[in-house]
Amino acid sequence: MPYQRIDSMVDFNWEYGSPVGVNGTNSFAVRWTGFITIKTPGAYLFYTRADDGTRLRVNNKLIVDDWGDHSAREKAGVFNFTSPGKYPISLEYYENKGLATVKLLWEGPGISKTVIPKNVLNPL
Repeated sequence: MPYQRIDSMVDFNWEYGSPVGVNGTNSFAVRWTGFITIKTPGAYLFYTRADDGTRLRVNNKLIVDDWGDHSAREKAGVFNFTSPGKYPISLEYYENKGLATVKLLWEGPGISKTVIPKNVLNPL
């Protein structure tokens, strides 16, 4: 059975470890699912910053597809929210070798680029 936990934000640097604290684990995958609360409609830019692969879906639409082995880099995608409310969000991440790091950031109407805060992310 897979290990499960709830994270309030996606802002991790496990270095050579893993989410379950096993040092030397260089091959693992994580999936975060939940809802993001939007107060102000408009275009939002979402960023994944990771060492190895990420896929980000907002309202079931793939907006970042950076699935591959690579050193830490940032990829972005835009989603236009037409009304306030809660929208489904999911982030898949995998680590293959070396350093393990992943962050989920955003910017939008009245929001400077920052890690998405826990007060707008709600787990399933």
